[in-house]
Amino acid sequence: MDEEPKEVVIKTSRIYFLGNYIIAVLVVIFLLLIYFIFDIKFTLFPKTQSELISTLILMGIFGIAVAMVEQPEWTRFRTKFIVTMNEVIKQEGILNKEKVILPYATVADIRVEKSLIGRIFNYGNLSVSSFKAGSDMVMKGIRYPEKIHTIIQNRVNLVRESQLEMFGKDKEEK
Repeated sequence: MDEEPKEVVIKTSRIYFLGNYIIAVLVVIFLLLIYFIFDIKFTLFPKTQSELISTLILMGIFGIAVAMVEQPEWTRFRTKFIVTMNEVIKQEGILNKEKVILPYATVADIRVEKSLIGRIFNYGNLSVSSFKAGSDMVMKGIRYPEKIHTIIQNRVNLVRESQLEMFGKDKEEK
């Protein structure tokens, strides 16, 4: 039987952003069509107003493609989830860091949600709800969400069993 790791660091999968990448490719194709079919010229030093307008149009469309590719990378860079032996941790931010800690003793429910494409590529969202208001976590677009669900559920069960044993011994002593 596989032994569970002590700590698992999780980031959103790039496959979750497949739509962004498809849009970026379509924008680049559109850019090439505009460039070759409408004979729009690109120059870094426009001399006429028409050259300036065509350069701004091409740079704007290219900027959209770059933004569609970079947005997933920034999301992956600034957000990570850590599943430890005692808690689930969400860390967000680059300059201003925010950390949300959800101890296993407070976990109420764990859900896995997968779309059709998620089932094909084996990624999905993992929601961990808590008894504490406002501390629920959603791990969006993670790979193998069932595996992470099993790890968290096993650790929650261990915490609950130890709590039951502790309270059970108190009752026997009385």
